[in-house]
Amino acid sequence: MRADFPLYNIKSGRTHRAQSAYLERHPGLTRDFFQDPEDQRVQQAQKEILLRMIGEKDLDEDLKEKKQQTPLVLTKDGYIVDGNRRITALREQGVTYVTAVVLPEDATADEIYETELTLQMARDTKAEYNWIDELLHIQYGIEELGEKAADIATKMRKSVEAIAADLEILSYVNQYLEWASARGQFHKVPQNSKQPFIDLSLGLKGQAVKGLSKTAKEAIKVACFAAIHSSSGYEAIRDIIRRLSKQAEAVVEKLREQGIKEGNTSHKVKGADDDEDPLARLAAADAKGTGTPHVTLAAVFSDPDRAKAAVEPLMTAIDELAEEEREESRSNNPLRALTRAEALLKKIRLDAKCRGDAKIGQTLEAITEHVDRLAEELAGTKKKR
Repeated sequence: MRADFPLYNIKSGRTHRAQSAYLERHPGLTRDFFQDPEDQRVQQAQKEILLRMIGEKDLDEDLKEKKQQTPLVLTKDGYIVDGNRRITALREQGVTYVTAVVLPEDATADEIYETELTLQMARDTKAEYNWIDELLHIQYGIEELGEKAADIATKMRKSVEAIAADLEILSYVNQYLEWASARGQFHKVPQNSKQPFIDLSLGLKGQAVKGLSKTAKEAIKVACFAAIHSSSGYEAIRDIIRRLSKQAEAVVEKLREQGIKEGNTSHKVKGADDDEDPLARLAAADAKGTGTPHVTLAAVFSDPDRAKAAVEPLMTAIDELAEEEREESRSNNPLRALTRAEALLKKIRLDAKCRGDAKIGQTLEAITEHVDRLAEELAGTKKKR
């Protein structure tokens, strides 16, 4: 078959995000530009997208070395079901003829979709599906083609529960884009945010969050969105959910302390006045006595521009609370505390200048009394005083 004949599959699961990015690079195009696969402008755009993809993954060099090893899969009317990247690379290399198999004429849209799942998503490939593209293609099958989740799960070698979890994660991705004023622009989701979104989805279903108010849950969610927006890792998401679900008031107090201590200047949004400084808004909320800690946090993190500036102080506050917990745990461990006290005492040297110092003498007497008390408690012979 001539290599210039088959038409690109505009609904290819691999190119959802790339099409979103293409539309942003070409602001004159409408959001429904990719709806007509027969439009030559659309075919050319898809070719540009695929060329960019194979260049990024070095698939062109791989094909140049290994040649075509797997036939293309086409619909009867000449659209590529499997092999869009391969034929793009081969065309660029000047290959005239390619091997292809053609699906039956009566193959339905959902059967073609299932074929793509079986041939691509369920097998190991040199270039794996981007996780968002995969989620979008699952959604496309269910919402546009009426596929059953159980059938998709079988084709992808997943459980039905895993498909449900995927769709839930995608819902948070969509909410994140709405929050970031970038609806439908999936290429703007941070590249390494898969695990953070997984942890967000799981964390908001956890026992610690379940009993919270709607406002509290919203505050936690938008704070997590701000962390993802700042390319924070999954550990940050876990910490935010854990602290804001149990210690929101303590976190807000820590944030206010930072704002007051640093003059509300260190974390300002560039070019913003004091009213737009997240920490200044926290201090103002405190002065007015408005709302609960979660209401305050929701106000700070609801605006992505302001929220991004508050992520660093938020994580600092969370780290400080964690360190305080560790310190309390250490102090409540007698052996650990005594070992540290012994180590400190070993380092002390009293030179001639210290002789006769009454305060040092009193402190040593107090230490001796504490040592005697602990020795009695350890022996179980504590005396009544």
